[in-house]
Amino acid sequence: MKDSLIFIDADNKISTLGTTPTLIYSGSPNGGNTKTTNISWAENVGILFKVIDPLYNRETYSTSINWILTGTALE
Repeated sequence: MKDSLIFIDADNKISTLGTTPTLIYSGSPNGGNTKTTNISWAENVGILFKVIDPLYNRETYSTSINWILTGTALE
């Protein structure tokens, strides 16, 4: 299902999720402390699945999503 996983940001910019890194969320530093961040989007923004090719009955579809968390040290 090539190019079917997309991200729509708050400005309605659509990015296809694939091998090119896409910024999904940016937060504030936590000083090395454990922090839980809850992210929620409206129904029409965020990470979405957009079917490009037709789906067929009795077929099985699957994919894997690899998350890469990166950090930047602020000075």
